[in-house]
Amino acid sequence: MAYMINVYGYDHVDSSPSRIVLVYIDSRKNFFLDVRDYEYLVGYINENGRVQDTFFDSFLFLGIVAPSGGSYETGTATSSDWKWFLDTILGPDGQIDKLIKAHKNICRILGKFNVIKVIIMIPRPSPDLGYEERINLVKWYVNNTINSFRKIKYDKIRLVGFYWMSESVSENDVKLVKNVSKIIHSKELFFYWIPYYNAKGIDSWRSLGFDYVMLQPNFAFYDVGLERFRDVDKRIRALGIGVEMELPLYKRNPRLEDWNNPLYFTLTPQ
Repeated sequence: MAYMINVYGYDHVDSSPSRIVLVYIDSRKNFFLDVRDYEYLVGYINENGRVQDTFFDSFLFLGIVAPSGGSYETGTATSSDWKWFLDTILGPDGQIDKLIKAHKNICRILGKFNVIKVIIMIPRPSPDLGYEERINLVKWYVNNTINSFRKIKYDKIRLVGFYWMSESVSENDVKLVKNVSKIIHSKELFFYWIPYYNAKGIDSWRSLGFDYVMLQPNFAFYDVGLERFRDVDKRIRALGIGVEMELPLYKRNPRLEDWNNPLYFTLTPQ
């Protein structure tokens, strides 16, 4: 499949997502998943095609490249791009509809129905806008997402929170992020963040208002050695955060022999 899966684990609250798969959906149409793709994420399907158990319990939807050519991550995506993303995820025959169909199929085979949890990205509002424009855009986006979820006629899916798309929090965004957190918490939802290894704001993640933070090792994408895993382990323990498992379906770190090496290194104690 032509998309990248990032896997997260977090053991913070018993009812919180514990097996999260990151699903990239944006203007690159080859990233779109169909029902069968989601079945392989909802259920553990063995090499013989038999469904043996459930697999991921949570799905985090995000995107980078907007239809306008802007970026959801840097803040160059337009308000129309924001609406396009929500329509693509939550509109008729959108990605959530396909996820629900896959969940129904897998659960019927297993004879049990678990609840799947969904996390939706909040793009970074353009830094060229004034503060009020930025925060109002987020309010509109959050409210529209929640209202769309309320219309879903399926009691085994739940919106549990929002993900801050920008992987670093600059000084100019601190006030914005803190108040976005208040908006999300007022809806009784959680705020997620996945910063890169040396991102600004990691040490102050609690004061920024994030509930769940997963650090990117950035091992799969850069010329770094296995010592990175030891450094990441020390850091996440000191900060009380989680970690991302990076599984791009290509090889970028020149020290790797194949794309799946990071999986072996992550799961094998160093």
